Amino acid sequence: SAFWGGIAAAYLSKKYNIFFDEDLVISEDIAFFMKILMVTCADGMPEALTYYRRHIGSATTRQWNPRTWEGTVILFDKVYPWVTKYYPEFEREFQMMIDYRTYRFILSVIKNGRYDESAEYIKRWGGRLIRFIHGDGKLNDRIKCWMILKKNINLIKVIKHV
Repeated sequence: SAFWGGIAAAYLSKKYNIFFDEDLVISEDIAFFMKILMVTCADGMPEALTYYRRHIGSATTRQWNPRTWEGTVILFDKVYPWVTKYYPEFEREFQMMIDYRTYRFILSVIKNGRYDESAEYIKRWGGRLIRFIHGDGKLNDRIKCWMILKKNINLIKVIKHV
């Protein structure tokens, strides 16, 4: 039941020092549950036990801002220590998730016309983008990522419309 799930989450939270990251503006719940999943097993439920409510003025309803949404990438950095410590056999796949999420975030920055900010993120996370283009992702995504890494404003503007 949801009650016992809450007790289990509270126990695991205390045992492994897992709490909500207050510095994440968005996705703090995802980071919390990803950490929990690194230290225990989980099973699917056939019915919804909770519902997501969108509040006026929340990060998901405000005008898109990369500074808010960068948390969808940073959360992986916050979970990474739990992966390496408690689930090291998942580290390669987790790194691939980090690289893909980083690429998708930067692509969103570009598609929202925030070219100057995209250049900052490319500089910050360029190593992840390089790993992504050499990985196993879809060829179309890897080509777009390569174009992003070229930092050519004309190529980047083409990506916005692809």
